[in-house]
Amino acid sequence: MVRILELIDSGFIGGGQIHILLLSKYLRKNHFDISIASTSSGPFKLLVEKEGLNFIDVYLKRIFSCKSLYNLESVIKERNIEIVHSHGTVAGIYAKILKKRNPHLKLLHSIHGFHYLYSRNFLKKIFVKSFERILVKFPDFYILPTDYEISLGLKNKVIIGNRTYKIPYGIELEKFSSIKPDPIIARNLGIKKDSFVIGNISRFDIQKNQELLIEILPEIIENIPEVQLLLVGEGKLLEKCKKLATKMGVLDKVIFAGTRIDLKKIFPLINIFVFPSKWEGLSLTLMESMAAGNCIVASNIPSNRELIQDNQNGLLFDINNKIDLINKIIELYNKPKLRESLSSNAKRDAEKFDVKQMAAQIEKLYLSILKK
Repeated sequence: MVRILELIDSGFIGGGQIHILLLSKYLRKNHFDISIASTSSGPFKLLVEKEGLNFIDVYLKRIFSCKSLYNLESVIKERNIEIVHSHGTVAGIYAKILKKRNPHLKLLHSIHGFHYLYSRNFLKKIFVKSFERILVKFPDFYILPTDYEISLGLKNKVIIGNRTYKIPYGIELEKFSSIKPDPIIARNLGIKKDSFVIGNISRFDIQKNQELLIEILPEIIENIPEVQLLLVGEGKLLEKCKKLATKMGVLDKVIFAGTRIDLKKIFPLINIFVFPSKWEGLSLTLMESMAAGNCIVASNIPSNRELIQDNQNGLLFDINNKIDLINKIIELYNKPKLRESLSSNAKRDAEKFDVKQMAAQIEKLYLSILKK
């Protein structure tokens, strides 16, 4: 039995947390003893325990703390952990320093996007990148989900090419593939019977760019009077987006649905799923939307292009061109057969992101790292 610690710093429910949860759920229980370590502050702990998985409360202070490191080190020793699999920048930094102090420990590091490279804080960007370069040699293996992220990591010298593997995320396809619209949920959300729903599911953050959807809504309403904008999620920019909707005079057309645990039942309520992110690693939400058979319009950024092929399984729009997005939404509204074709192709293409396949690939790396 191989004892593995899946480590992440934040306790909210994001792509990295869902990835850990799915990976831990689908690893072979007769080969791997999995513990998930994160802060108990936030809903992630409850979700882990609901799945019957082992949760360890480990608080990793974002500004490096020796106390956090020593607490993590104690957990490793007490539980005889053989492999640490760190996820994200903060957990990765702690894990790399831990590896430096304990060379026998095996370390695999997953990168879920180089978010610090997009920071407006220039000093933060330089500091974190410099620290990552100093610690780059300590992971035995790196995992990244896209070719673009690998090229970005190599360009910035924060990963090592011959230790890096591309493994896309996996999703539970069957959870999203056959769900029908639920009129009760629609009514409770405030979706009107004859509405045309434009939807997005993301945390409210500058990266996710929900403000763009609110800004273009007046022009969409002129062409699609029955439109409603459904925004699912929480986050630091939620109140700002609500104020923007009020300022634009479209608050009555926007549904702020908050956090939902029944996302598989939300996707079928959406006529067009718009994903306007400014940058991404590889979006689990976008993959789930594909599996649910949504008609998708996504920003033309590198990682989205690894999921969405323009005019084949969705449409891509120029992130710097509002008119391009408006025109594509209106085009899809006016062409239901095109929506149907794109939706069908998206659902088909989602089949290659089966979580079982992803877990099997990472299992091989776990076993390989022990032999290294």
